Amino acid sequence: MHNDRRIMRPSDDNNRSALAIGYVTGLFPTLSMVFEQNELLGLLAAGAHVDYLSCRRPGKEDIESIHEFARPLFSHVRYPSIAGILRGFIWCCFTRPIRLAKVIFRTVWAIIRQPVNFRHYLSTLILSLQFSRLGGRRNWDRIHANFAQGTATTAWNVAVLLDIPFSFTAHAFDIYGSRYRKLEHRSFFKRKLEAASPVLFISRDGRRHVQEGYGFDPSRSRLHRVTVRTGEMRMQPLPETAPPLFITLGRLYPKKGIDRFVNAVHLLRKSGVDVSGSIYGDGVEFDNLASLVRRLELGGCMTLMGKYRQEDLPGIFSRAFALVVPSVMTSEGDVDGIPTVIYESMAFGRPVIASAISGIPEVIEQGGTGILVEPDNVEALAEAMSDLMSNRERAEMISRAARDYVVENHDYLKGGRRLYQILKDNG
Repeated sequence: MHNDRRIMRPSDDNNRSALAIGYVTGLFPTLSMVFEQNELLGLLAAGAHVDYLSCRRPGKEDIESIHEFARPLFSHVRYPSIAGILRGFIWCCFTRPIRLAKVIFRTVWAIIRQPVNFRHYLSTLILSLQFSRLGGRRNWDRIHANFAQGTATTAWNVAVLLDIPFSFTAHAFDIYGSRYRKLEHRSFFKRKLEAASPVLFISRDGRRHVQEGYGFDPSRSRLHRVTVRTGEMRMQPLPETAPPLFITLGRLYPKKGIDRFVNAVHLLRKSGVDVSGSIYGDGVEFDNLASLVRRLELGGCMTLMGKYRQEDLPGIFSRAFALVVPSVMTSEGDVDGIPTVIYESMAFGRPVIASAISGIPEVIEQGGTGILVEPDNVEALAEAMSDLMSNRERAEMISRAARDYVVENHDYLKGGRRLYQILKDNG
């Protein structure tokens, strides 16, 4: 915490030439956006001037549940207000009426093409009015957004109003499956891809998916991986406790495939293997998973732990033998990108057993930095867990390699410097 506050104050020399960025997010603070908060801290440490633009105001619960590491970001966040939007509208009308007309025309065109998403398109227009006035006063060099839908559209509007470049990072739910296609018209999304400079992807698989789906030119993109705070995540020796504890962490949604993990533990115990499991997180699948645990009579060896915070991770991983990430593709085509928890587990020196799906094989080398299994294959998952338990030397080797890999490639300070350079070079 102390280090974060220190590194966010670049020298006066750096301040004179620092890149000024408007950074659009859906909501700050929120428990689930750890990767984005790491990215912001990395950018600030690299010397960027950042206005953190939250599209929504947080509720009391959001504020109270903020991760401690993210508290310094409060001094950079800007929230929408009715007064701010009205002042922004007047400012745009008087200072850039032609550009405002262009943005309004594009918004109306999108609504005509897809009237069911009237509120979505209108809200991005409204938010861009306040943010544009702020950007004009703060002299932003560019505007960036996380996720390819509403936040990126808001950034696009601001970019047109201020005549500055914009970029966005595509992750998973915003490019895979049918959900995102329902949110914005195909032609609208394609125009947004063409306007961005550049489009960033967290995985090569995501870039390939958009390239094939929209004829997107990959030369106009950059690969930008998720990062974690490796300095706070110390490698710990594998626990000696029996039975070995396998864990999974994250939002409990169908694409996470957590029921496969439960079934794998059940399969192992039926075959006489002494093993236990814990599930950390909350979401729409919580009750279904609880019912499955009861039905399989795993109450004594499988525990649903509920929500967790970043401050809990050292304790969680100290008790764990390995992390299981049994991601699957849903019937709607929704799938994980590369879950941040994979990097966190690597940083703590815990082996990862994960589905060979989407971008996950890009960071897990089979048998080197982790173990890959066929998606939606409970037997293969159980076998991988059993093999790891029976070969502690292999587990320790994977732990060391994983830790080395994530420190070298996914530390938030290094990632912040890389992103800063990408945004600066594409101005």
